[in-house]
Amino acid sequence: RSRLFVEGDQLRCSAPKGRLTKELEQRIAANKPDLIQSLRNWTPWNPTILRRAALDSSLPLSFAQERFWFLQNLEPDTTAYNITACRHLSEPLEATRLESALHAVVKKHEILRTNFPEVDGSPTQLVRQEMYPELAIYDLGHLEPSEKAAASASAIDKRSEEHTSELQSHHD
Repeated sequence: RSRLFVEGDQLRCSAPKGRLTKELEQRIAANKPDLIQSLRNWTPWNPTILRRAALDSSLPLSFAQERFWFLQNLEPDTTAYNITACRHLSEPLEATRLESALHAVVKKHEILRTNFPEVDGSPTQLVRQEMYPELAIYDLGHLEPSEKAAASASAIDKRSEEHTSELQSHHD
């Protein structure tokens, strides 16, 4: 480990033998006054641990969140950043277990409980303390394969009319 430090008016270097090349020694010598001044003005980095903001209070958006908010307002009907997936289940679905798992994930991850309201025309993020998304399950097992796509689209349209949302992921 190499170390450069100031002792009195002298610039000192502590390094294992052979670590400092002639070129590096020359660069240190050429920049000695600036190095001494920088080392004298240096203060150790002492990071401040940020405290978590109170839940249910408005917080500023990160740069990436502001960008998505801007894009969403520019084209409110776009689904370009949504990732929606359908999965075929070969086993019966235990809806209560799935809903419990969904609630556990939402409880653990604040971003899944975050809304982005506008306050005085500017976006903020609001992390809800509790939020329990409703899980809607549509059994399409009795339908023919040709009927399943139409029934699925109809179910999604119906959910949209009820002002509820499906679980989607925004992708950057």
